[in-house]
Amino acid sequence: MAGDAGSSASIAAPKTQRFPLVTGRSSDHIAGMTEPLSVTCEIQSGGKWVPLGINDAVKEGEVRMRCPECCGAVRPNRDAVNGMSAHFEHELGHSGCSLSHAYHGVRSRHPKPLT
Repeated sequence: MAGDAGSSASIAAPKTQRFPLVTGRSSDHIAGMTEPLSVTCEIQSGGKWVPLGINDAVKEGEVRMRCPECCGAVRPNRDAVNGMSAHFEHELGHSGCSLSHAYHGVRSRHPKPLT
């Protein structure tokens, strides 16, 4: 019947959403998360890997960047309109890196490290 009081009940949005990762595992993604895991990467300079901060990395363009912990390829992300701070993300999720959202608790070298 039109006009029933119970027919227009609203459902609250979930606070936690689950997204599948490249690793096949899922990870909790909390809306409004603002603390980045990684704000430093490494780039090759003069045949050596040297540290580079996120603010400089977003200006670099097409430069190979790697995670300082697992040596996997990373890409910089600028500050987002949703409040997420600038940070690096692994191009291929790696569950063995504590700087990755896919981290499972045991550190290991990336399966496709940049050397």
